[in-house]
Amino acid sequence: MINSAWELETELPAEVPDPAKLRWADESTLSVPVLTATAAYAGLSKPKPFVDEKCPAKGCRPLRVIAVARGEATMPSSRGDVQVPTWDFTVKGVLEPFRRVAVDPAVMGEPPRPLDDGIQEVHTYEVRTPTELQLSYMHGTCDTTYGSRVHETPEAVVVDVDVRRDDNVEDCNDMGKTDRIGVTLREPLGRRVVLDSSSGVPLLPQSDIRLVEFQNYDPRRS
Repeated sequence: MINSAWELETELPAEVPDPAKLRWADESTLSVPVLTATAAYAGLSKPKPFVDEKCPAKGCRPLRVIAVARGEATMPSSRGDVQVPTWDFTVKGVLEPFRRVAVDPAVMGEPPRPLDDGIQEVHTYEVRTPTELQLSYMHGTCDTTYGSRVHETPEAVVVDVDVRRDDNVEDCNDMGKTDRIGVTLREPLGRRVVLDSSSGVPLLPQSDIRLVEFQNYDPRRS
């Protein structure tokens, strides 16, 4: 796939799909336009800016697309897992289809970018009660945690952990350590986005994905 050696051996649906609804666990929805199958396949098969291994002189063995169908997938978001529409491309000899998110990039906003230093202290969070969050955060092995902090607005919750280097430590390794700490909100979290104060990026609940690591990725151009 990385070498973009594709062969289309089926007809792609020509119709423009009706709008689809993104669905969250709290039953909230958002109507979005859907890409055509042709546009989704163009994004899937376009040449990539890098390759894992160059094709041999006789060429790469192509991925032969023999069927295409609409589908759905679950993806993480700052509001929790969300059901999104997809186009699923069946490749001959491959058990699982190649899945392409079908939301039209034209309605996507610019991806969140971290602050200049690019350090993300809080990685993720878990909602323990409507007003209680458990934060997962990274710190140095020679640091001491003094507590958590939170700033709330009607649209967002900004979280921070007060971590300081121990004054009596002269030498310390560069290893990081992950810990957890609770924070109490004045109001229930609801649909508000949770932001890491160090980097400014949104946090994905109960996820290993750190958006600061994808600061050069833009799904609108993928």
